[in-house]
Amino acid sequence: MASKQSVLANYTASSRQKVSYYGKSIKDQNGVLLGNAKDILGRWREYFKDLLNPVTIAPPITHEVHLGEENTINATEVFFAVTHRRL
Repeated sequence: MASKQSVLANYTASSRQKVSYYGKSIKDQNGVLLGNAKDILGRWREYFKDLLNPVTIAPPITHEVHLGEENTINATEVFFAVTHRRL
């Protein structure tokens, strides 16, 4: 049976190992396949830099407000809509 110290030593040693996973390959902006871990990491860095720091800023959305023009519904339109509705 393993002693507590040896179990603890094995756990500590295994937890210090750097675990990293890179996909086997990804494509860059031009569609070129990257297979080197350093190139893949650089591509992810570039992707997130572009994502979080956009170069172009979209113009603000403006809404036009028309004052003074009101659409009113009269009794004749209500009567026509109710009598001619389809089920």
